[in-house]
Amino acid sequence: MDMKGEIEMNDSVLMAYINDELSAEAKASVDRWLLASDQNMSHFNQLKSSWELTGELDPHPVAVDTDKAWDKVLNQISSKEEKVIPLKPSGFNRRWIGIAAGIVILLGVFSIFKFIGGENPEGGTLVSSNSILVDTLGDGSIISLNENSSLAYSGDFNDEERRVELSGEAFFEVERNESKPFIVDLHYDSYVRVLGTSFNIKALEGDSLTEVSVKSGKVEFGSEKEKVILTAGQAAVMNHHTGKITRLDDVSTMVNLYWLDRQLEFDAVNLIDVVEILNGIFAAEVVLECPLMADELIRTSHDKDESIEDVLDVIAEVHGLNVQKNQTEGGDTYTLSCDEL
Repeated sequence: MDMKGEIEMNDSVLMAYINDELSAEAKASVDRWLLASDQNMSHFNQLKSSWELTGELDPHPVAVDTDKAWDKVLNQISSKEEKVIPLKPSGFNRRWIGIAAGIVILLGVFSIFKFIGGENPEGGTLVSSNSILVDTLGDGSIISLNENSSLAYSGDFNDEERRVELSGEAFFEVERNESKPFIVDLHYDSYVRVLGTSFNIKALEGDSLTEVSVKSGKVEFGSEKEKVILTAGQAAVMNHHTGKITRLDDVSTMVNLYWLDRQLEFDAVNLIDVVEILNGIFAAEVVLECPLMADELIRTSHDKDESIEDVLDVIAEVHGLNVQKNQTEGGDTYTLSCDEL
């Protein structure tokens, strides 16, 4: 502050003014500086516009200490800039001062995104609410969180191991690193441990069953009492009341990953298996009343906008089946039948 009680004007002070973080006395000092010249007001508007442009970026929803992150931006700005209050700067200087200020601010905002994106040594949390959230952790692993799920990573993520904690459902595409295993902590003291693979975990809060299915690679799933090794096409379900793990072989990833890609690709799949897959995905029951067609190979593709009725109509038309819908107290039932000889 100078002899007249005025504060030194720089971009750090102006940013604090924009974000309503100054005292009443400091705000009044900035107001007087803005009114002192058109050049001052022009520089302020350029700085404010640069800051507002950063709002077009869309960081993923995470739990983060915003005060700490903001302080980090201000510290970077303070360390990189000089006072910018020439009373009569040329048009050339004003233009380049504005550009430089915008670059400094963008660098500061980028540091916040790195702070919340997996490189923060103190850890962080990814949270999805009513939509699927896809994010990349600091090691390059891609995480897809289903609705109403969360993933927390602790401060030791980048040390000897990569440890995260999941609540809900998520699909993992883990970047391989043989010296740093990737460990997912789950409720009831269960876990999944991998080096590099892709797999799905369903561990809903309050649910006594946890399911792990492997799309590629190999994972270890279990607890201190019992564990299993799963490879591609296998799954396992742990009952936390009994501690027992049930292994499932030849599991279709279409059921476990339908929430993520909403795709159905039947490539030479037996009709009886198609019925089982549909029953695992949709909130309805499909019944096959045509034993002669049970082993009929189905080759159809369906996108995310198709309902179970759309899927069944295509299968029925291609293979000469009849579809009948019945509504019961327990829900809708679809019956596939044929004219047996």
